[in-house]
Amino acid sequence: MALLIGTVLALSVGLFATCIGLDRDRAFYPVVTIVIATYYVLFAVMGASTHGLVLESLVCMLFLAIAVVGFRWSLWFVVVALAGHGILDLTHAAVISNPGVPTWWPEFCLTYDVSAAAYLAWLLRSGRVRAAAWTKEAAGSSRPGTPRCGPRSVQVPGPSSADRWSRARWSVKSALASSGQGSNMGATYE
Repeated sequence: MALLIGTVLALSVGLFATCIGLDRDRAFYPVVTIVIATYYVLFAVMGASTHGLVLESLVCMLFLAIAVVGFRWSLWFVVVALAGHGILDLTHAAVISNPGVPTWWPEFCLTYDVSAAAYLAWLLRSGRVRAAAWTKEAAGSSRPGTPRCGPRSVQVPGPSSADRWSRARWSVKSALASSGQGSNMGATYE
């Protein structure tokens, strides 16, 4: 039953996020990955296992790092992280002793993770979500991960600095003229 629920829940969350537009933001699936990775840390706290808490925290930091890399460069890293976490769920009990993990959790989490990874991979392959965080054309530079180059950012050409400066001077001139202080300034402004 945990296998079925994990699959249905992952696909439901993915479809819901797509339908209402949550996954338009590239942060959605990396955040899902981070949250998924923290559950084992929570279980270690619930099981009062210090050794388990240390090991689970190290594993969590690994998945957190992959999620950040995926967000900053390519969501394909997030697909790998989700699928990798599913594989970890399959072997978790053999690798880390954590008394707080519910008996049904590894099966549930395995199918949730793999289904979420498959759904994200489908979104990326179909072009519904852009994998790359940046492109030279969109970003205007070759630096990866700059904040102005998200998947849906649009570079709208605005006024040049000369245009803005001209408007600022005109505003100052108009304000001075209306107050009677700038009557002799007309010849110096365009």
